[in-house]
Order: sequence, then structure tokens, then C-alpha cells
Amino acid sequence: MNQFTASLWGDEAFSAVLSMKSVPEIISIIARDTSPPLYNVSEHLWFGLFGSGEVAIRALSFLYYLIAIFFVYKIGKYLWDKKTAALSAALTFFNPFFFVYAFEGRMYSILAAGVSASMYFFIRKNWVGYVIATTAALYSHHFALFAVLIQFLWFLKEYFWGKRKTAVQIFKSFATVGILYSPWLIPLYNQTRMVGGGFWLGTPSLKDLGRLLLIYLNVGLLTLILRKWGESLNKSIFLLAWFLGPVLLTWGVSQKFQSIFFDRYLLYTIPPAMILAASERRRISLVAIFITLVVFFSADLYYFTHPIKRPFRELATYVKEVRRGDDYLLVPCPKKLIG
Repeated sequence: MNQFTASLWGDEAFSAVLSMKSVPEIISIIARDTSPPLYNVSEHLWFGLFGSGEVAIRALSFLYYLIAIFFVYKIGKYLWDKKTAALSAALTFFNPFFFVYAFEGRMYSILAAGVSASMYFFIRKNWVGYVIATTAALYSHHFALFAVLIQFLWFLKEYFWGKRKTAVQIFKSFATVGILYSPWLIPLYNQTRMVGGGFWLGTPSLKDLGRLLLIYLNVGLLTLILRKWGESLNKSIFLLAWFLGPVLLTWGVSQKFQSIFFDRYLLYTIPPAMILAASERRRISLVAIFITLVVFFSADLYYFTHPIKRPFRELATYVKEVRRGDDYLLVPCPKKLIG
């Protein structure tokens, strides 16, 4: 038993059943849920090629995970060099919290892939790639909006203190993304109203904020402390904004409005933290990175080989075996399990 073969849990099973329906049905149903449709549409197509078993479901998420890692490598290489790129990719791949969602049959890996690709094309000024990646990210999860907001702040920086020509290109790209995303604005509005009417997340405290940052960084915090922060300042500020911006924004929104602060929704902020940890190294930094990777790998190996999800597959088999006639199965669905 490993994470590829582990039984599905409630939300994964919901996604799988939904993805078995036709594409129009998927869009119609998920418009009344709390997410955009891209993951389920892609899973529907995936099922047509590879079936709908646990391994197939987890393989799709792992594929998106690898795409995210690929763009982390590309960002590290573009901003620094191949060695930084390789270390960035390794730290991100083995980051324990990030690694968990490499096997989750939900939209978290595709969100990370979309945002990572969007950020890569943004810094490369490849506007066609940016429009495609950003649109995909927005159709994967609503929290991609916070990543776009960080890019908007960078647009303001370029417009007022940088190159106006670049700022105009960014604005045109934003407008194109907006047009492509516009078909989902009404469902987004309805979903926002539904969440605003009551959601299961409580108001986060400063302790919750600190805890989230610690589980994202883990022992990788050591490499960030050792980093040469005075060098490559512009690059560092961009990555730091990508890392902390969405986290602080959602925490702040959750203080005054509906609470939306949740660790898995923000996992796309882990890659920039790991790129920062791998870049502008001191001599002792490689030792810290090596220790970090050993700790990360050990935690990941244990997680991969020791699934902890409840055996719903065995439960379903048992129910089928003992069901008689018109028996009904009542399933409690507490709000805290939704997400």
C-alpha cells in the first residue's frame, strides 16, 4: 500500500464521481459548488484514457505536480543558474506539505502548476504563455486570484517606476485573461455569495498564521535565514511577494470578512519560498540545504509508504455485500469535511 493505491476519501470520491459525467454536466454541477471546473474537466478526459481507478486519479495529480516542479526549475534557472534551479526544484519537490498534495485527487496540484507557469511566463515577459497559464490557474481554483493580484502590484511598480512599455504589455495580458475568464464571473459571484452565507473555516489568529508559515517552510527556514538577502534584491522582492502576499492577504481578509484562510488553498506559495532558500547561498548554505533535503525525504518516504486515509474502498465493498432490498445508507457530512 502506498499513496498511489490508497483508497479515496470523501472529497476525492466526490471529484471522481463528478468527473465521470459529461463535460456540460460537470460545468453545471460545479457551478453550484465552490470551485472552477478545469480540474474535473481534465480528470474527465483522463478517465477516458486511463480509467478511473485510484492509481489513475493520483497519477493525474502527480503529473500536475511534476509540471509545477518543472516551472520551478525554469524560474530558478532564469533568475539565477542551473545549480540554483536544481536545488529549487529538489526543495520544492520534497517539501513535505507540498508533497502530500502530489497524490490528492483534487485541484491543488493543477493550481500549483498553473500559478508556477503563470509566474514563469510573467517574469519572462512571454505574454501568450502568460495568458494561457494564468487563465488555466484561474479556472483551477479561485485562490489563483491572489497570485494575479501580486502580479498586478508588480504591474503598478513597472508603470510608475519601471518601463511603461512593459506595463502596457502586462495590462493587455490582464485584459485578455479577463475576457477569457469572463464566462465564469457569474458562477464566481454565486459561489462567493454561497461561501459568504456561511463557511466552516474559523477566523485565523496570529498563531495560525505563524503555524502555516512554519509547516510550509519546515526546516527549510534555516536556509532562508542563512541566505544573502542583500543581493539580487529585485528578484528576491518578487519571490517574497509571491510567497507572503497571498498568505497575508487571505489572513487579512479573514479578519474582517468571511474566513478563507486555509493551508491547502495557498500551497502554491511554497515554490517561491523554496527558490529563495536555494538562491544567493553562503558557503554554509549547502550544508543546510543538504540537511533540509534529508529531513524532507525522510518525511516524504514515510508518508508515501504509510497511507493514513480511511479505507473507504473496503467500506464500499462491505456495504455492497450486506445491502438487502431497499436498504438506505445514511452518511453524515459535517461542514468541517468540506474543502
